[in-house]
Amino acid sequence: MKKNFYIKLICISILFIMLVSYETTRSSTLYGLELWLYNVVPVLFPYIFIINIIMLFDAFTILSFILYPILNPILKISKNACLCMVAGFFCGFPVGIKTINDMVKSNKISISEGNYLACFCNNLSPSFYLNFIINDNIHRNNKFINFNHKLILNIILILLPYISAIICSFIYRFSNKYVESDINNLCKLSDEKNNTKTDTISNFINTCITGTFEALFKVGGYIILFSIITGILLNYTPLPDIVKSIVTSILEISNGATAFSNVKLKYIITILIPLCSFGGLSAMFQSLQMIDVKGISRKNYIKYKFINLSITFVLATIVCLLFGI
Repeated sequence: MKKNFYIKLICISILFIMLVSYETTRSSTLYGLELWLYNVVPVLFPYIFIINIIMLFDAFTILSFILYPILNPILKISKNACLCMVAGFFCGFPVGIKTINDMVKSNKISISEGNYLACFCNNLSPSFYLNFIINDNIHRNNKFINFNHKLILNIILILLPYISAIICSFIYRFSNKYVESDINNLCKLSDEKNNTKTDTISNFINTCITGTFEALFKVGGYIILFSIITGILLNYTPLPDIVKSIVTSILEISNGATAFSNVKLKYIITILIPLCSFGGLSAMFQSLQMIDVKGISRKNYIKYKFINLSITFVLATIVCLLFGI
């Protein structure tokens, strides 16, 4: 009862704040809508759509042929899971977790492997990370411009969040006490086929477009919601600039990239980059909404996002100490 009371109280408080801060709410909503429409939709739509097409036509077998001999010895994944790796490391939030969920739903991978993949296969898009974090925040930082070992540091910082994600896969296997037989079971290619496919190409495409827009509207809703929360916090809380930058990044990493534009290089590396591994609360809620298969653990996903953040923070701190930043 107490929990419900506090939830109701928070909801009423947010409504009151939104009513008395109409302009802030309106401008934040418009900002979130623009961010979704002009930055997220053009990036995510083609990725989600083509992955849906690949899954419907079982075209991921070509990816498996190329990637499985490389990935399996290191990560112990099945052939079908190679598509999840590509989606999770190259397409950005929440495409990775959506692909894992859809692959489990269509019996392409097992639930146990789905939980394993969820711990490390849903990361920030490299295109966003390179453009908005590495280029806009690091390359333009005065200390980085005058740094003697720019090339080496640049390569390390580019790889840092993705190395942390790979480390999470080893932690998951160790903490869940996978034995060799369990790993072998994960690596078996499922022979079960999805028999719910439609008969014509046009129906294939209609199904893919519907699924793509459903996912995009969910993403858009959370982006707008967290944009409003961010706007209210920034306008009505007397916080120092660095704290506001951190809070903004925790809520929504796209806004955080802008908030860190004039921050010291040390803080960009040790705070912003780990938060990129985490993805922000907006990306977390987007990802959790993509999970609709019973058996894929949301708690497991949340737990490993925090582990990923912690590993990246430790590695980033070591990098700063080694390079004297």
